[in-house]
Amino acid sequence: MKTVVILYEHVSREYETCIRVKDYLVKNDIANAYVFSMHFQINEVYKIASKRIIDILAVPYAYKEKSLNKILLLIKRNRIKLVFNLRHEQIGASYNEFKLYPRDYFTQNYIYHSAWTEIYKNKLIEKGVPSDHIIITQNPRADLLFSQEHQNIADRSVVAKKYGLNQDKKWIIICESGPVRSNEMIQQMIIQGYNQQDLQEYNEFTINDLKKTESQLNSLSSAFLDNYEIIYRPHPGKDNSLRLCEKIHVISEESMYWWLNYVDVVISRMSTVLLEAQAKQIVVYRYEPSIIPERFITYGLDKLPVIHEIEEIDLSKEYIHGDDYKDYIGKVDGHSIEILANGFKSLLEKDVSLYENLVLSTDIPYVHDALKARLSNRYSYYAFKTKSKRLMHLSKSLTVLSRDIPPEWKQ
Repeated sequence: MKTVVILYEHVSREYETCIRVKDYLVKNDIANAYVFSMHFQINEVYKIASKRIIDILAVPYAYKEKSLNKILLLIKRNRIKLVFNLRHEQIGASYNEFKLYPRDYFTQNYIYHSAWTEIYKNKLIEKGVPSDHIIITQNPRADLLFSQEHQNIADRSVVAKKYGLNQDKKWIIICESGPVRSNEMIQQMIIQGYNQQDLQEYNEFTINDLKKTESQLNSLSSAFLDNYEIIYRPHPGKDNSLRLCEKIHVISEESMYWWLNYVDVVISRMSTVLLEAQAKQIVVYRYEPSIIPERFITYGLDKLPVIHEIEEIDLSKEYIHGDDYKDYIGKVDGHSIEILANGFKSLLEKDVSLYENLVLSTDIPYVHDALKARLSNRYSYYAFKTKSKRLMHLSKSLTVLSRDIPPEWKQ
């Protein structure tokens, strides 16, 4: 039996999808499959590789050889036959689209890539990826829009009670698009190829927009709040940075696909969840507290209705549901997981092996990075299980990535 290992980055964004792919592979006797956190469970990948060859290692992103630094040692030792880039984020904007495509010879020629639609396949080809290294998968996460499996769907009244919401009101969820970037992060992004002026300007807009968001949420009228419950959802993997009054429900729990079974309106500045909500025929608005240049607007979101004040949704004319999502996340028919898994099946049947004669970049300390990741994983697991705040505080992973701790650790 072949072996497939799937890595995820964010629990709230990818975990359910990865589990569904794994379950499909196992249920249909396609392969033995495993799902692990790329932050906390690289050690488990090495354990599996010590016993058997990993035929496919699926990763959340891979656009530079260095982005695979934790597992390059396994590639060097021929313990992995093929790396598949799941590309969980494929929709960019003019200023940052480059980051979503391969930027070196290794990721262009020695990795297979997912493309949600023909648009993304053609862009991958333009970036130097061989056409036979691309599988059109649609957006696998979109399957969760209509499936109750793995989501523990409850009656709306149960959800209302659990999160202190009034079930008789309409529920608005505001999805944050991302935090203000630190100077350290900006410098790292400049090294990655971003334009410094773009980053500084975008940061200024983000700072201003977050201030306006905070102000607007704290000053919503009583009349508006009589009709709506407001749920503010921080960006995946991040804590809430806004100071909000008690009338605003700050909720990070559950995946967005779970929440889309209950909410009536989705608002966001830049999140592509707006396209996924549109596919589910939910009312969506691109929220623009400040007018920003077109190059910063995520592709596809520029076609959606815009509001500048949250209370504008009460003043809007009759809402018309669009289908702009089809160009950007592909067909939403509940079969994307199946398509992706069968893509893996095809690769397994071909017994693709890419790395037998591969020479890795000598400037990447992949032996050191592998050892560092494995030791960090062991420490993080020990610190989390002891529940010692002092030990957990010493773990950068547990501190920075507290929302992405493997669900299995919590059981």
